[in-house]
Amino acid sequence: MSNQSHQDVVVTASQDEGSTAQAVVIDALKQAIQNAHRTLRKSGFDMSEIDKALEMADQAKARKPRVLVVVDGGLADAVSDPGVAVEIFDWDRFNENPEEVGRVPYDYADLAEPCGIPAEAIA
Repeated sequence: MSNQSHQDVVVTASQDEGSTAQAVVIDALKQAIQNAHRTLRKSGFDMSEIDKALEMADQAKARKPRVLVVVDGGLADAVSDPGVAVEIFDWDRFNENPEEVGRVPYDYADLAEPCGIPAEAIA
């Protein structure tokens, strides 16, 4: 493998302020695919599959993490995309017995504040 070919497959990524680890990984994968695209194109390969992969990488980066909370009979259940941390705070149970209800984790305090969740409910 020549130095030029080796340089074509080197992937670098930097995390800008405000970007997520997922976005950095997607950027690195996209860069690797683009490098492979150039190498394969030089070799005369059909590039339609590579083009599809690049488009999928762009779509994955643009999509925001999702959470679906379903409440049935007063019971809540949440489903989320991989890597999304979800906490559910039950006001009804807290109001009935604040000493025995699960607490909101400390790293959710900024999210709990606008919901009016009291400081004593944050662990």
